[in-house]
This record gives sequence, structure tokens and C-alpha cells, in this order.
Amino acid sequence: MSRAPFVGLAIALALSSCRRASGTAGGAAPAATPPVAAAPSDYRTLTAKELEILIGDQTKMPVTLKAAGTNKYTGTRPSPDGTLQLPVTVTVEKERIVVETKGGGLSSREIITPGGLQVENLR
Repeated sequence: MSRAPFVGLAIALALSSCRRASGTAGGAAPAATPPVAAAPSDYRTLTAKELEILIGDQTKMPVTLKAAGTNKYTGTRPSPDGTLQLPVTVTVEKERIVVETKGGGLSSREIITPGGLQVENLR
């Protein structure tokens, strides 16, 4: 007897089982996953509160901002040890946010882009 009919039957069974959602009763389709929010195409459209949330998420440090001109903000954020509030300056451009922190004779610059976070420690 030839193996061809058995191989064809195995392929047909495999294909028919792939059409049914696994782990669901009655072959019902699984629930769709919620869409992931895309990065804004222009950071300048964000409000101060939205910028605070975005900067906090990216840098893992909360920040409080107030407007200081067109696409410029000033504010504070806690020092790494949490004992002081350090002054920050935020400049918002179309495709990047520049967060500059100064305190204790040191400064740092964090740049947020759609591609991620870049950190520069300045002296």
C-alpha cells in the first residue's frame, strides 16, 4: 500500500484543525487584543499633563511642569535619592522632547524620541 493517501489525509487533518481557534468552545474566535497606542506624530500637540505622564513613563521619574513659553516648560523632579526637588527645563519639538535637569553641580539631558530614550550625563 502507498504512503501517499496517508500523507494527504494527515495534511488535510492538520489544515482543518488550524482553522479552528484553539482553547475555545465551539470554535468561537478568540477576543481581539486592544490596539497599542501609537506615539504622537508631533510631540508639540501634547498638553503639560500628557508631557508629565510621558516623561515619567520614559524616565521612570515623575516630573511636574508649568508652561514657560511656546513649547517650553519648567518644573521639578525628585533627585535620584528622593531627598531634593531638582529644577528641570523641558523643550518640546516635533519628534523629540529634551529634558534637562540641573542640581548639585551636575546636570543631565534626557532626549525622548519615538525610538526611545537617550540619556546624557553632563558636568
